[in-house]
Amino acid sequence: MISVAETTTEDLSVVEHLRIADLREVKALTGEEPLSALARSVQSSALCFTAFSGTTPIAIFGVGPDPQSEAGGGIVWLVGTDEIAELGIAFLRRSDKWLRMMAQPYTYLWNIVDARNTLHIRWLRWLGFHAISEYENYGVEGRKFIEFMRMT
Repeated sequence: MISVAETTTEDLSVVEHLRIADLREVKALTGEEPLSALARSVQSSALCFTAFSGTTPIAIFGVGPDPQSEAGGGIVWLVGTDEIAELGIAFLRRSDKWLRMMAQPYTYLWNIVDARNTLHIRWLRWLGFHAISEYENYGVEGRKFIEFMRMT
């Protein structure tokens, strides 16, 4: 069973079990250690939640206002453990509900994803996001990233 609660400091322990693709994405984008990148994302989010399987945190996700947007855009993000893929459809169905709730104050949501992170790309597309740009030399590692957007 999947449950969701507001993220607490203790939930940051999820970083110890993150998917390899999520770890590679954080490193490629920011060069930061995963724990500090996750703590910064949590702190800068207007809303941030942790998904649990039983009592085990399996994902942390959030949304915050895009400081460069004059049109009311929000930046949505998620990192998770391998259990997300194992839960499959159950996680997908719930994430659509969570996204609709988090999207309410924004006119659109966007995210930029490491092109190697195919699970996140599939998740964003399933949630109705569309690829709007590709960047061949993005982030501190100069990797290919894809920008996704969804109108709310």
